[in-house]
Amino acid sequence: MVEQPVPRGTLLAAGAVLAILLGTPASALAATAFSGVAAGDMTSNDAILWTRAFDPTTGRPLATEVTAQLAAEPEFHKIIFAYRGKTNPARDGTLKIDATGLAGHTRYFYRFVAADGAVSPTGQFVTAPRDNEAVAVRFAFSGDTHGAWRPYPLVQNFGQLKLDYFVFLGDTIYETASDGSPAAADPFADPGWALADYRRKYLENIRPVKAGGAASLQAMFAAQGNYTLLDNHELGNKQFVSGGALPGNPPGQGVDPSDPANDVNTSCSLINRTLGFTVGTRSRTAPCCRKTAQSSRSARTRTSAGDTRMSRLLAAATK
Repeated sequence: MVEQPVPRGTLLAAGAVLAILLGTPASALAATAFSGVAAGDMTSNDAILWTRAFDPTTGRPLATEVTAQLAAEPEFHKIIFAYRGKTNPARDGTLKIDATGLAGHTRYFYRFVAADGAVSPTGQFVTAPRDNEAVAVRFAFSGDTHGAWRPYPLVQNFGQLKLDYFVFLGDTIYETASDGSPAAADPFADPGWALADYRRKYLENIRPVKAGGAASLQAMFAAQGNYTLLDNHELGNKQFVSGGALPGNPPGQGVDPSDPANDVNTSCSLINRTLGFTVGTRSRTAPCCRKTAQSSRSARTRTSAGDTRMSRLLAAATK
């Protein structure tokens, strides 16, 4: 859900007004809690802001009005942008807001404020440079956050790196089982149950393993803006990793990747027809190798706005 900016001076919540009248901090009256914050897909003039709201008593996701506030400093002495939206229980209490009208290559601090006065953790991000701007950028990249490695002690002080952005190279969750976390259902055999399981896996990756412990990836996501890619484990690590492949019958079952009739693009010779490719795949006998062949055969190169945006950022980093 994307909402339009609201006037900077707008009162954010009736709960906050009531707290002032009673002389009680708004947070003490709050019935809303936040699972974390994140920013991503920054361009030179906007960024996507994310949060999740839930009831701290029941743990259930909430539908609640929230306002995303942006400032130039972490104390929020002056709110320079505000955007209003509503979290959605049908999407596990999450919300994405497109924060528009921003300046290029500028650091912003952001937070969410609920209607009852509850305030989320603070995050920060840097917008991308303009197309004609050559600037130094500081970034990092990595991937693969298996639930077995929670709470990811390596990233607990990620904010000290002072990155302009982080590139998450995929496998942001694993559908497999780990300590205290059952495996996700098969998204082909039981898509409804799999959706709930995948949401659980994502949530586990920003929560502490034990009460009072480090909140896994929560601090890392808030420390800078992020560009996040999908890999095989977000897609069930089976036929759905080949997004360009034919759906099969019934749809979603997939098709035999070794049959040339199932190639999506037959207009040109592809690298999976070369001797080097066949030697490489035939020499590997591990069960995972079929996935490699299927992905290479079925997936086709394509250009998107996200690809172009990433290319510009990487180009800026090398100037």
